[in-house]
Amino acid sequence: MMNVDTLVAGGTIVTADATYCADIGVRDGRICWIGDGGNATNISAGHRIDAAGHLVIPGGVDPHVHLEASSQGQRTADDFRSGTEAAALGGTTTVIDFAYQQPQLSLAESVQTRRALAEGAALTDFGFHLVLNDISESHLEELRDVVADGICTFKIYLAYPRRGLMADDATLFRALDFSRRLGALCLVHAENGVVNDVLVDRAIAAGRTGPNQHELTRPAISETEGTYRSLALARLAGAPVYFVHVSSADSLTEILRARERGQVAVGETCIHYLMIDRTRYELPGFEPAKYVMNPPLRQSSDVSALWHALRLGQLQVVSTDHCPFDFHGQKDVGIDNFSLIPNGVPGIRHRIELLYSEGVARHRLGLNQWVSLVSTGPARLMGLAEKGRINVGADADLVVFDPATQWTITQAGHHMDVDYSAYEGYKVTGRVVHVLRRGELIVRDGMLVPGVAAGRFVPRSDPVAM
Repeated sequence: MMNVDTLVAGGTIVTADATYCADIGVRDGRICWIGDGGNATNISAGHRIDAAGHLVIPGGVDPHVHLEASSQGQRTADDFRSGTEAAALGGTTTVIDFAYQQPQLSLAESVQTRRALAEGAALTDFGFHLVLNDISESHLEELRDVVADGICTFKIYLAYPRRGLMADDATLFRALDFSRRLGALCLVHAENGVVNDVLVDRAIAAGRTGPNQHELTRPAISETEGTYRSLALARLAGAPVYFVHVSSADSLTEILRARERGQVAVGETCIHYLMIDRTRYELPGFEPAKYVMNPPLRQSSDVSALWHALRLGQLQVVSTDHCPFDFHGQKDVGIDNFSLIPNGVPGIRHRIELLYSEGVARHRLGLNQWVSLVSTGPARLMGLAEKGRINVGADADLVVFDPATQWTITQAGHHMDVDYSAYEGYKVTGRVVHVLRRGELIVRDGMLVPGVAAGRFVPRSDPVAM
């Protein structure tokens, strides 16, 4: 007789490469046994979860979130607690946020400052990317120490020069080169921030100050130029490169061309670029401010191109870039000047369910592709060896998912601490029922389980660029 803490019984297991009926035994936070469905007679379980008629998938990994972060003098509506509670309700058990290089701190201290905010607060497990905006040759050894401490991804912004975030080409090249030397991975926010600011200044000078101007001053060609430039420097450095929030067909084309040349170039898109398009900027009054994020929403043809790329495996990750600001009291500081609207859109709660509903249920994606995009792909790419998979020895991050339930998204019920939803009124097929994080039940019957322990910082290493 085998003793387990929890038995997940009767479900259909879906991983990135297989679908089969089996039971899962969990002990000490890890998967300890996987057996043919219905053959758990020799298992003694302290707790049993009935997954009959449901899918069982690895816990989601969202590699792109902004919690308890500041932008243009505003702090995000979600902190580490509220944001990760919403993530857990949506089936995400690990998030990766950002630690920003601070001029008065070492790189390690910059990471520790952010980590301290999440420790004891985050419900999910968590990690950080290190944002670099100004590095020299002398930073190599500092970065080596950061990688040794479990931060194996660096992020470069090619936007926001006036906020002190934009890296110049020298820093971009060094980040790519150093990441190759250190076995890390460089993430790039691809735009041309300097040109964007010229367009913003011209719009404001001409009296065009409404929120619809955001889209017009951050055109798709700006993203494409930043993508092309980054690929050129990655080729020079001989380094892989990961593009966050790919939003346009032309940027995707540059990534595919680079792969044809033999480069390793990874593409991530976000759930909002798959669900909604630039027509949101045609809404009346100040409503378009709800959709002010970077890059902006694109044409419907770009949306179609992204779905096509997912189906063909040309994009590897669907994230949220969750960065919520209240419509009333935060976004409206820019009511007379669109450039003051804090950039970002909420989405951490609904990523897995929306991708199932719009992808799998509408026959755009297969079940295994869905799991790869929301869990296994980001886990491998981000160096989370024990996440994103259902194997003996892996962390018991498991989601029991009802593929048939139909429901409607509302702001009142979305559990994010923000006063609007980008998907208000959307009819969704499929819903998260139960969630285990390292074997501990944190969501039961679609509700948070009270009194569970906080999530942990997860050191990462050896990111696998596909």
